[in-house]
Amino acid sequence: DGAVFLILLLVVIAGLVYVAVQNQQLKAELSEKFAAVQTLTEELAKQDPLWNLRTMTSRVNEVFFKVQAAWTERNQELARGCLSDKLYRWHKTQTDQMLIDKTRNVLENIQLAEVLIYSVANYQDNARDTFAAQLTGSMIDYTVKEAHGYVTVGDRVNPEAFTEVWFFARQNDQWMLTEIAPLATAELIGHGRSYSES
Repeated sequence: DGAVFLILLLVVIAGLVYVAVQNQQLKAELSEKFAAVQTLTEELAKQDPLWNLRTMTSRVNEVFFKVQAAWTERNQELARGCLSDKLYRWHKTQTDQMLIDKTRNVLENIQLAEVLIYSVANYQDNARDTFAAQLTGSMIDYTVKEAHGYVTVGDRVNPEAFTEVWFFARQNDQWMLTEIAPLATAELIGHGRSYSES
C-alpha cells in the first residue's frame, strides 16, 4: 500500500514538474516572438499605420469586449463590425440557438489581463495580412435557463481564468477577428511566425 502511494505521488510530482517546465518554455517562446513582432511592426508601421502595435493591441481589446457583449446579449450585430463574415455567421448560429432554447450565457466581471501579439504576416496584397494574439484574463461565465433563472453550466460566483489565441485578418483596412482558439497551446504558439513580403 505504501509503495503504491509513493509511486503515485512521484508520478503526480513528475507531471507537475513537466507542466511547469512546459509553461516556462512557452513563456520564453512567446517573449521571443513578441520581440520579433515589435521589431517588425515598427518597420511596417513606417509605411502602413495599420501595423502600429499599440493600435493593434487597442483593436484586440475593443473587439474582445464587443464579442463578450454580443455573446451575453445574444445579439451578434453588436460585434458585426469586428468579425469576419464566417465567424459572424458561426456566432450568430450559436446565439440564435440560445434564443430558441431560452438560455443565456452570462459573462460578468470580465478582466482582460494581457494581450500579447506574437505573430504577424504582412503581404504585398494587404487583404492577406494577419496577426495572432494571446489573450489572458478571467471572467465569471455561466449559462442560465431564462424561465427559472437556474444555472445549467458554470458558476455565478467564481471567475474562471482563460488563455486564448485570437486570429485577425485585414479587411478594408481594419483588423477583423477570424477565429478564436480556446487554448493557447505550445503547438499553436510554436507555429506562429512573423513574416513580411516587402
